[in-house]
Amino acid sequence: MPVESAIVGLYGVGLLLFPLTFRGIWPWPIDAFHAQVYSAIFLAGAGGIYLVWRSAPREELLVLGLAQFLVGLLAILGVVMTDAAVHRIDWTAIGTLCWLTLFGWIGISGVFKLYAASRYFSSQSAS
Repeated sequence: MPVESAIVGLYGVGLLLFPLTFRGIWPWPIDAFHAQVYSAIFLAGAGGIYLVWRSAPREELLVLGLAQFLVGLLAILGVVMTDAAVHRIDWTAIGTLCWLTLFGWIGISGVFKLYAASRYFSSQSAS
């Protein structure tokens, strides 16, 4: 989790401080303002990951896992649904593939946290 927090946090800081440089992986063109607004997603995620890593109570792990799963899944689903109507995403572009990888990784990481939280619950009920 510390590596995950660092990667997500660094990308958030990059979007906030250097939006014109870090906006390149978005599948659609974004301006500096929107890059800085989107940085909040990554900075909040990094903060949540860091806090859970430090203490990891099962309820917080469950909430973080669910949030990450939904952010990853719904971001990708939203882009796919929108592009089905407007046909503006270049799905083979390196930036788009990086964006899909990033949000896919966030979603998969959430699944692992949900699994870990369920293990807490099952070990508590077995006691």
